[in-house]
Amino acid sequence: MIGRLKGWPLLGVTLISCGIDFNAYFNTYYNLKNLAGRIDRLEEIGDTLNVKRLYDSLEIKSAYLIKYYPRSKYLPDAVFLYGIGIFKERSINSSQRAKLELGRAHR
Repeated sequence: MIGRLKGWPLLGVTLISCGIDFNAYFNTYYNLKNLAGRIDRLEEIGDTLNVKRLYDSLEIKSAYLIKYYPRSKYLPDAVFLYGIGIFKERSINSSQRAKLELGRAHR
């Protein structure tokens, strides 16, 4: 009887560890989606100071999901959000440079 139960504890530990892994990358994706929603709300009200910082965070978190969970079903969304973060951050930086140049021109 005990000989037949030898593999069950190992199977239980394996299943539990797989469940923890799934939760880890789902939580990462969930946090990523919440961050994107927070950025959208801040952009609507025009809070550009916090938006730039959050775009940096969006890039880092989406890159984490892409790097550590490459087989995830959330990978396409993470790549999309990573691209948005890079694009928007560059546009914010270029608009800030343009504002500085306009400020210098009007002195």
